[in-house]
Amino acid sequence: MSRLVIGCYHALGYELIHRWLEEGEEIVGVPLALNAQKEFLSYFFGRNAHFQEVSIQHVSEDVDIVVVNDLDEQTPNLDIIEQIEANQYVLLTNEDKEREGWTIVTLPSLYGAWVYGVEPDQHSWDLEEVADRLMEFFEKGSIPTFHEETRRIEPSDGIRKWKAHQQRYPTYYEF
Repeated sequence: MSRLVIGCYHALGYELIHRWLEEGEEIVGVPLALNAQKEFLSYFFGRNAHFQEVSIQHVSEDVDIVVVNDLDEQTPNLDIIEQIEANQYVLLTNEDKEREGWTIVTLPSLYGAWVYGVEPDQHSWDLEEVADRLMEFFEKGSIPTFHEETRRIEPSDGIRKWKAHQQRYPTYYEF
């Protein structure tokens, strides 16, 4: 079975897919926005034999896990998503939400590689650390929480790394 990531070119969706592909997982990705960032990021895993990009209307297989990035206005209706057969539905959101049959993971504000249009502060979390905790959740099942005292990456270190990434890929951040 495969994993379905809706919002596959959002920075967090991209990071999760990248990690799963390295583990040899089969991934079906649904982009939420067709923009320059999507075109840029699709070059990094679009040709991987374990990755297939489809529209939400063309998801044709049963999947093990459905992961929905609810971090922007483009998220499709969850009733439509529930028509896809899956063992687990996970909603990644930055708002307090509840939905029967779904695991809800409330995320902090993010900064890091491929995150654009934000100005990080001391309350923002490094994308890689958030992705680490989500990968632990997918492996072990305990829903991650994000409290200041449990940080592994100091904000100043993460922000420095993020700025270096912006310098390495300046055209991505110009869109």
